Amino acid sequence: MSIDQTATHEIYTRRKGRNVAVLLILLAFVALVFAVTIVKMSNGASMEAFDHAIRPSILPEVSE
Repeated sequence: MSIDQTATHEIYTRRKGRNVAVLLILLAFVALVFAVTIVKMSNGASMEAFDHAIRPSILPEVSE
């Protein structure tokens, strides 16, 4: 028995299509993580390093 060349070709074509879809999904996920990181870092001036607590020293003075 020999393997039909068109069937083999179709299998490889479908596999390549799935691989491209997985690649696009992974790239979209990486772009999303990168964008979220950039947004959080650009607003990070009012945060401490590891605990993300607002520094009291930069809060505006409250006049009563």
